[in-house]
Amino acid sequence: MSTKRIIQISSIIITIIFILSAFTWIGYAQAASYRTDLEYTYRRALNDLNTHINDMNVTLTKANYANTSSQQNGMAGRLMKNTSGAKAALAVLPIGNDSLNNVNKFISQVGDFASSISSKLSVGESLSDEDKNILQQFSQYCNILAGNLNEIQENIAEQEVVIGQSEEMLRNLESKQPPFEDYFLSTAEEFANYPTLIYDGPFSDHMTQKTAEMTANAQTVSVDEAKQMAAQYLYADPNTLTHTNDTEGNLPVYNFNTDTTHISVTKQGGYLSSFMNARPIDTITLQLEEAKQYAKQYLSSIYQEEFVETYYVIYNNMCTIQYAYSKDNVVYYSDLIKVSVAMDTGEIVEYNADNFLMNHKERQTQTPVIGELSARQQVSDHLTIESSRMAVIPTTREEEPLCYEFLCRGQNDEQVLVYINSETGMEEQILILIETDNGTLTQ
Repeated sequence: MSTKRIIQISSIIITIIFILSAFTWIGYAQAASYRTDLEYTYRRALNDLNTHINDMNVTLTKANYANTSSQQNGMAGRLMKNTSGAKAALAVLPIGNDSLNNVNKFISQVGDFASSISSKLSVGESLSDEDKNILQQFSQYCNILAGNLNEIQENIAEQEVVIGQSEEMLRNLESKQPPFEDYFLSTAEEFANYPTLIYDGPFSDHMTQKTAEMTANAQTVSVDEAKQMAAQYLYADPNTLTHTNDTEGNLPVYNFNTDTTHISVTKQGGYLSSFMNARPIDTITLQLEEAKQYAKQYLSSIYQEEFVETYYVIYNNMCTIQYAYSKDNVVYYSDLIKVSVAMDTGEIVEYNADNFLMNHKERQTQTPVIGELSARQQVSDHLTIESSRMAVIPTTREEEPLCYEFLCRGQNDEQVLVYINSETGMEEQILILIETDNGTLTQ
């Protein structure tokens, strides 16, 4: 065989090997992509399941203290929504052979029961003692299930579990808790509940979608004027600020940057909307009360109005305090401002007044129709009232009713806030306080 022929054959063989290798690599890549997509689907389903179960847990806990049909009916509606979402997420998870049959059964029973009590309440009937006992039992079981799911999700994240291992861990979910019918006889193991949806103060997630009240009739400021104002808010040299893109929408603002800080000033009125200093905070040298004092001093330098501290949280060596506008001993929970203090030096590193700018306005004084004694009688017998004050709260009805805010102690020693409408005597809202080492939160 000639040398030329050998070279030709060798070239063909090398080409074939290359093509086969390419196809093999493509196959592996496609398989890896498929596994990645599948893993993402499973993880998203587990996250959705976790979210719905935790929401169910919060609602069932509140249901133990709801004392009016309107609140009870609203909670029944939320339970039906969450049970439907939980079942849909559970169906996606790679679990066969009825491994989670009892969990699925429990979720279905909660949804069916919520539908039943909603129908009862809609025709004017009240919840019986048996109904309330069932809700309490559901709450206890859901607390265990929520704890299990949180633990599994944490383990998957920490151990970088892949699909096969995810399946094995999920199969073990039911073995870690007794069958539903035997649950109330079992006290073998307790689980901690770490809710995924918590807020750093009552009504802190409320933001109306209308035009901002504070800026509606305010004079427009130029970008140069806003830059000067931004520098004053930061105690900085205006030359260190750079104007970037503007933000429109319900609260139009000019945006500026320094080396470490982003700040937004409203186009109408030149009010400070927010700023964030991204500098590292490596240590804690301040006490909590010192941090609160720094925050209050900064807020007082901007507004002369009265504000009361509602809640705080310490995270990443930063203390964030939420304030609500107060007038004539009434707290206005629509008008919120958050101030964050670096716990190393006391520097103000974050500020957000969007809720305040959106909602603050001159309001007509509301006079209670019912007295505090009558309002107290609307609070559940399962709660012990510890203190009270007047508060105006936002609602989904775009109303701001004046309420009696009762700080209560629950059966399990948890703190509960109950809001009784001072005109109708109806329960407007129930919030559960979560006391942690780093602050007090609500859900």
